[in-house]
Amino acid sequence: MALLKFELIGITVVALLIVMLLAVGCQSSPTTMTSVETHNTAAAVITTTTAETQANLPFALATTIKAGVLTANSVILNGNLSILNSTPGVSVSFEWGLTTSYGNTTVPQDLTTGGPFSTNITGLSPNTTYHFRAKAENNGSIYGDDVVFKTYANTVQVKVTSGADDGFSGGDVFDNTDTWFEAGQPYNAWMRFTGITIPAGAVIDEAHLGVVVNRWDAGTSLKIYAESAKNPLPPNSITDQSGRRRISTGAVWSNGSSNLQWQNSPDLTSVIQELVKGYGYNNGVIQLLIDNNGSPNGAEMVGNTFENNSYAPQLVINYH
Repeated sequence: MALLKFELIGITVVALLIVMLLAVGCQSSPTTMTSVETHNTAAAVITTTTAETQANLPFALATTIKAGVLTANSVILNGNLSILNSTPGVSVSFEWGLTTSYGNTTVPQDLTTGGPFSTNITGLSPNTTYHFRAKAENNGSIYGDDVVFKTYANTVQVKVTSGADDGFSGGDVFDNTDTWFEAGQPYNAWMRFTGITIPAGAVIDEAHLGVVVNRWDAGTSLKIYAESAKNPLPPNSITDQSGRRRISTGAVWSNGSSNLQWQNSPDLTSVIQELVKGYGYNNGVIQLLIDNNGSPNGAEMVGNTFENNSYAPQLVINYH
């Protein structure tokens, strides 16, 4: 009997141990499941948050870009639009003024795609600091950062005014009558600007030539000089043009586009400064000579002249 009682106790202990082990096993499984659920829940929250963030993004981003083509009285304001959330259309403009309160807004432009936009502002005061920022509107307003520019103290802005005042020559061609000019290989071009007044001792802040370009071949390289003379006359032959005395300073122009748009030459500050130091300008003349600078055969720039209208080449000089 004693032996039987001991065996029953042993069986009972073993049974209890098995029950305890099963209980532990059952507790481990829910703990593991809880960990998995927690992980899945966290992932779901992240996904939901990302979707909500995307839905709450602004309809567009307006970026203010540095102002360009600055004179004493005018400027081109530049911006860029990034359309978000498949916005069908956005109205863009600029706010501008003497302070960050602005006070002026340009005429809105409607855009259906992102990209750069710009507006020309005139009637500004010389030697004055202005603020501006880009703006986009579509059931709300988005603004770019504030950007500052300062107008120049003085500006001379003159255009070619007669047929003989621009042209090109090279090879066996001398042309001073057509409504375009060519420069590169094999041609050199000239542009003569009259009625220029710049006081003696003036410091040139910036200068450039602006032309409407309809062709710019790969490899084209030009060098822009000014004729070293106070009031030069237009060239009258290939030999005459090639023999004109050029100032020592020149600006290389090797990048352009065939887009029928206004394009500015590289900076001509040093070119014009050398002229001003050597000559006085009171209703005077500056003649730019645009020479081939090693362009390969057939590589050239072709630009519009269309004298006496809005497409004539123009010389812009800013000084103080």
